[in-house]
Amino acid sequence: MAARCSIAFMIMASCLSVVVSGGIPGNLFALSVASKLRVDRNSTAGASSDFGRIVAAAPEAVLHPATPADIAELVRFSASSPSPFPVAPRGQGHSARGQSLAPGGVVVDMRALASRRGRVNVSAGAAPYVDAGGEQLWADVLRATLEHGLAPRVWTDYLRITM
Repeated sequence: MAARCSIAFMIMASCLSVVVSGGIPGNLFALSVASKLRVDRNSTAGASSDFGRIVAAAPEAVLHPATPADIAELVRFSASSPSPFPVAPRGQGHSARGQSLAPGGVVVDMRALASRRGRVNVSAGAAPYVDAGGEQLWADVLRATLEHGLAPRVWTDYLRITM
């Protein structure tokens, strides 16, 4: 019984290592976003753990997008690859269970879109809603909604984090 469990574990571990160490395709660097990709140790290390340092997983690269179109290009490329790789958005890195990690893939640094701050569109009609990018801080959303006499129904306990 113990031998079977050991064999099953080794098989599972080998499958996991293939997924995690599969890496990103080399032709990723032929895309128009290549100049916005960072593969240096400082960049990948900074995007390798969650807020509480409970979960850690290193990406192969970090994308610093200038526009949402950069992100769309990366996601389309991954989805159409023979071996799709993980892509995860990361704002201030406050995920608590590794949601902002992309083991062996690409982390998208949403803070790079900070120049787009202020892009919070509030529709105060019959069914009010807010359209805000992932680079926006909750404080920005609150400020924009209050100008229309509205406030989000859902809050976070800290307003200086990204959406």
